Amino acid sequence: MKTIRILFVIAFVAVLNFHSSAQLKVTTNGTIGITTNNPNPTSITGVRMDVFGSQIISGSSNKIFFGDEQRYIGLTNTNLTIISKNNNWLNIGSNAGIAFWGGPGADINSNFNYQMFINSFGVGIGSGGVAWGVNKLVVYGGSLISGNYYQGSDIRFKKNIIEINNPLELVKKLKGKNYEYRTNEKEFEKYSFSEGRKFGFIAQELKEVLSELVTQDKEGMYFVDYNGIIPILVESIKEQQQQIEELKERINNADMLKNAQSINTHNNNSNNIVRIDQNQPNPFTTTTEIKYFTPTNCKNASINIYNLSGGQIKHIEITQKGNGFVTINAGELTAGIYIYNLIVDGKEIDTKKMILTD
Repeated sequence: MKTIRILFVIAFVAVLNFHSSAQLKVTTNGTIGITTNNPNPTSITGVRMDVFGSQIISGSSNKIFFGDEQRYIGLTNTNLTIISKNNNWLNIGSNAGIAFWGGPGADINSNFNYQMFINSFGVGIGSGGVAWGVNKLVVYGGSLISGNYYQGSDIRFKKNIIEINNPLELVKKLKGKNYEYRTNEKEFEKYSFSEGRKFGFIAQELKEVLSELVTQDKEGMYFVDYNGIIPILVESIKEQQQQIEELKERINNADMLKNAQSINTHNNNSNNIVRIDQNQPNPFTTTTEIKYFTPTNCKNASINIYNLSGGQIKHIEITQKGNGFVTINAGELTAGIYIYNLIVDGKEIDTKKMILTD
């Protein structure tokens, strides 16, 4: 019986070491080869086991350690986790998508303290940053861009385009603030706010004026689209500049009136103020006269006649300074309503209406 057992062991070892069909080979130096064709676990320096073919690792939690318990690859039914010393993690799985953790306290279940989080919505960067909704990139913390940043603005992307109404009134309602972030409070730790004083708006106040520029994250905290304020500022500056130009024109006209009055200080009659009178008669059928007064120091002056469509019908240069008049003949026009004005040194002084009847 003992002889039979010895023969059986010899036969078993021979099968294991048979060159052409061995499935498991244990060498004399302690290395193991698992293969269907010529196991050779010592072909790579330091390798103790060589497996040729697919492997299945079953169980709810399995780990492959590297040197100590702090460095391993972990496999579960849903996740692959790679961890190194100092709790630096890489996790790929159904609950996290792809996540990179860093530093003590990294926790796959709480989704906190990771540095990058990639899921089906997009990319989150910073502790707690998660892409959601239309926000494909969410960053908790500062960012620095050395190149250009562009936002899609092609007219072909847009619809329902309208002008910005009363932009200056909107700007007057905005309340700029100077403030600091609550950086040392644990409640806001994940947002990674920078230190120092900042300039900006309070989102809740801005929402009362321009609600389109304010949104909320999953926790209900408000965020502001500062770029959206730029077009409103541009249009408000243009509106303000138009008001300035109108004021300048009024001042110039006032100066012109003052100059005209100073030239005629010997005569207090209002007829010596730069002006254009209503044509007489009005309406008219044959001829009509338009009286005017221009200062003697003006460089050029003219009377212009327009139809109701804005087209210029007649241009009359004024060569006689001071009080004067021009005569309009009915034969020069067709029956209708006309507008005429007096322009002195490029400034419109006044506008009147006249009527020609058949």
